[in-house]
Amino acid sequence: MEPLDYTDNGDDTVTLNNDPAPDDVTIPRVPWQDMVSGALPWATVTEEPENPEDPESLPIQVLTITGTNVNAVFRWVTTLPGRTTLLHTSSWVTV
Repeated sequence: MEPLDYTDNGDDTVTLNNDPAPDDVTIPRVPWQDMVSGALPWATVTEEPENPEDPESLPIQVLTITGTNVNAVFRWVTTLPGRTTLLHTSSWVTV
C-alpha cells in the first residue's frame, strides 16, 4: 500500500508517478472528495457491484484516472483512519 503519487499538470491533465504500478494506493480525504465530486477532470468515480458476477451485490466506488502516461482503474477497499481511502489497482495501462 502506497500513496497515489501524481502531478497535476495545471491544464486539466495529470501524470501518475507511481512506478512500478502499485497493488494498492491510498488517497487522502480532500483529494478523494474532489475526485468523487467530479472536481478533477482526469478522475471519474462511479459505482459498480462489489462482486461483478452478482449484479445484486452491494455497490462499491471505482476510480478511473485518465493520465498523460497511464490510464488506471482502482476499486475501493476501505476507509482508513483519518478518512484516507484505500483502493486496489485493477488496471494500469501505460499510454
